[in-house]
Amino acid sequence: MKDQNILMIGKLTFGITFLLGNIFFWGFIFSLIIEFAIAAIFFICIGGIINMIIFFGLLVYGGFYQKKLVICLKSALIILLNLPVLLFYSFLFYN
Repeated sequence: MKDQNILMIGKLTFGITFLLGNIFFWGFIFSLIIEFAIAAIFFICIGGIINMIIFFGLLVYGGFYQKKLVICLKSALIILLNLPVLLFYSFLFYN
């Protein structure tokens, strides 16, 4: 797999989950419709599982192909950028 494709996996995963998370969070904040909160909880569960699968998949791929390890780590770290945003929104939501 090319380095560009490996980085694109991390960027797309980050972008899609970041965008959907923001839609659910701000949709609930502005509208106070409980369905947004239910969808957000569902998305956190499903999105977290998908992110973990892709994250660990990148680490395993980098482990098997040592020449690609650095680029896989970069892509995996891009996915982890969602974690501080999730924690921040959780703090805002529950306070």
